[in-house]
Amino acid sequence: MCALLCASLSGYSQLVNYQVRVIELMAEGDNNDGGGVAGGQDPTFYVWASEDVTTNWNADICTHFPGDIWQQWNPVNISLINGNGSSASLIYIEMDCWEKDPCGNVCDFVGSLSLSCLNPDDNRTVGGRVRVADIPFRNDPPCQWNQYQVMAPGSGTGSSFGDYYARVEIRWEYVAFDAGSDVEVCGNQIDLNAIGTGTWSILGGGIGGFIDVLDPQTTFTAATTNQLYNLQWSALPGCITAQNSSVNITFLESISANLQLTSPACRNITNSFAANGGASHYIWSVDDLSNVISSGSSNLFQSIPTGTEITVYVQLETASGCESTDSLTITLNPSPIVNLGSDTTICTGTSLQLNGTNQVTGLTNYLWNNGTTSPLLTTSTPGLYIIQATNIHSCTAVDSILISNYPVQPINLGSDVDYCLGNPALTFDAEALHTFQSYLWSDGSTNSTLTTSTFGNYYVTAVDDNSCISTDTIVVQPGSSFTTLFSSADTTIFLGSSITLVAPEGSSYLWESGETSSSVTLSPTENTSTSVTVTLPNGCYLIATGNILIDPNVILFIPNMFSPNGDGSNDNLLMYGGGIDAMLFKIVNRWGELVFSSDSFIEMLNQGWDGKFNGVDQPAGVYVWTLEGTLLDGSPISNLNKTTGTILLRR
Repeated sequence: MCALLCASLSGYSQLVNYQVRVIELMAEGDNNDGGGVAGGQDPTFYVWASEDVTTNWNADICTHFPGDIWQQWNPVNISLINGNGSSASLIYIEMDCWEKDPCGNVCDFVGSLSLSCLNPDDNRTVGGRVRVADIPFRNDPPCQWNQYQVMAPGSGTGSSFGDYYARVEIRWEYVAFDAGSDVEVCGNQIDLNAIGTGTWSILGGGIGGFIDVLDPQTTFTAATTNQLYNLQWSALPGCITAQNSSVNITFLESISANLQLTSPACRNITNSFAANGGASHYIWSVDDLSNVISSGSSNLFQSIPTGTEITVYVQLETASGCESTDSLTITLNPSPIVNLGSDTTICTGTSLQLNGTNQVTGLTNYLWNNGTTSPLLTTSTPGLYIIQATNIHSCTAVDSILISNYPVQPINLGSDVDYCLGNPALTFDAEALHTFQSYLWSDGSTNSTLTTSTFGNYYVTAVDDNSCISTDTIVVQPGSSFTTLFSSADTTIFLGSSITLVAPEGSSYLWESGETSSSVTLSPTENTSTSVTVTLPNGCYLIATGNILIDPNVILFIPNMFSPNGDGSNDNLLMYGGGIDAMLFKIVNRWGELVFSSDSFIEMLNQGWDGKFNGVDQPAGVYVWTLEGTLLDGSPISNLNKTTGTILLRR
């Protein structure tokens, strides 16, 4: 117990109250008494007590035990002295004891040869009243009776004699009793500083615990912060004076800095640090608390150290004024080095290989800004390229290169040419838009121009001032034109008759039926269309078309080909015949998209379809038509087996 209390008794400066009493007495007696009156043991005791500061002894108190048995304790309850507000640290005990046969005044020592007693048998303490103990009572627990045994040696006439013993008890307490001053602390723990002897308890505020409830300077830990606790310091049950004192402790919410490195520890790149969030203010320092780098509300900090070691400090303060400081020293690993080279410009259409290794060893991972993870990247696209390389220490380095394209110097030889043999020669100029350093044509020539009068594909390759290459191609092909086989777009014959068709003059012929003569004879049984391709002597070709109508057996005819090229011949798809009462005519392209419709037979007889949709020329090719409706006699058009068909649009 003293280990917990004595720390507060430095120099015994605190005043105490104490009580001293005797609880037992014992005399060993003369071992050679011999019995009878002379052998009786009638010890008489005087016990006095005083302190070391004010030496006021208690009054004489005589205690006599007639017929006492040798070596037996006799219970008593003798109060010696009480101290109030004393600075004493020692209690002095003195005794005067003797054995005397019961005669005369037993509390008065007459002497060993007193004639008033027969066979006097007196053993008295040597020299009378003597100091038998100096008791440092504060070394023992307060607020309880601590027991001490003292002894006074006997003397007398016999060859041996007994000693005298007393059991003394001392109880003490501190006079001052105080739980301490009200206080606010950060966190949930406080070292209490009470005065006096007592025990701690919680009067209100919540759950908490004391390291030692009997220690006035114990540590109290609260279960919650931002909370007011009312603690009580109460005198122990055995104390002389019952006392209570309370103290209010307000525990403010605090925060530990808990500084951590949140990135790899690397030289020459950004190292990131983080402290616990929730504080209102952070002060960041590097290598010394006085070397403040930043101060503000952020719990994050970044530094780019260049040495082999860095020490980072953080000081933080909460809104309630609680502070915390932490530091972290880290050893810095070497960072990798990557070098993609200087920004560069390449020719459009060429490629460049970027090397992220740059002959640096120890790299383990690569990441380009386009997601590539190889150390090498080949590209022909201009832009900013960034690589991040990581070494075995998880340290990274970043480099970038900007790739640009030289402006394209175009060559324009013009559109493909329809050419007829015998016409003037064609000249193509590669310098029409830009002058180049060199030229190479498909025939091997190296001039800026090329002249030709033959069919074929012609291309040129030119090199500009930046050594970039530009090319263009042009096609020289036979020309073509269209005409009709008849003076008008159509001609009519009777069913069962024949017609001879003569192609325009040329050097070769190819009819739609596959014949190659200059003329063909046809005997169609229904309205039909035909065409012939004529090769002309100048290498160009002519396409002649015509519609043959059968009369009168055909009520309705829809041609399967027309050429809306604006030459005035067969430019519109028309219907032929009569007897139609009501109808709906539709044309769809090969994707099933409606490009034309009409519900007027008169319109189809006179205007028809011009090959356009929403004013736009439709491409050459095959289209599908459908027809539904009724004839003048009320029967369906389907009776004519003319409900669907195809149309060839030629241009």
